[in-house]
Amino acid sequence: MAISKVPAEEQKFTFAQQGDVLVATPKFKMMGGPIQTSFIAGFEGLVPKNDTPQFRKVVVEMSGVEWMNASGLGALMGMLTNVRDHEGQLFLSGVSAKVQSLFMITKMVTEFDMYDTVVEATAAFSV
Repeated sequence: MAISKVPAEEQKFTFAQQGDVLVATPKFKMMGGPIQTSFIAGFEGLVPKNDTPQFRKVVVEMSGVEWMNASGLGALMGMLTNVRDHEGQLFLSGVSAKVQSLFMITKMVTEFDMYDTVVEATAAFSV
């Protein structure tokens, strides 16, 4: 079930609920700026830092992210920390080889569980 009322093709990011899993789908270069700020604000509205979150299982579907820099990586780290602080899990799916190289270079590949698809990521959540 889509959480936003704006048609998906017009959005730079979407949030959708699949059972008890939040699927966040950025569709922009994660390099800072107002779109990334809005994406993080939307995420924090669904997984607040100081309140009990609606979701403890999150998949960030990255196939729409052509590239990211340290700002984008920092945004994902903030999301991961927020979810872990609530004893949740955050997985990535659809990460391109180009973006995955940033995770490798920065050694952040050890912090994130990555899957090819949302279905694989969703199946990997512990009960």
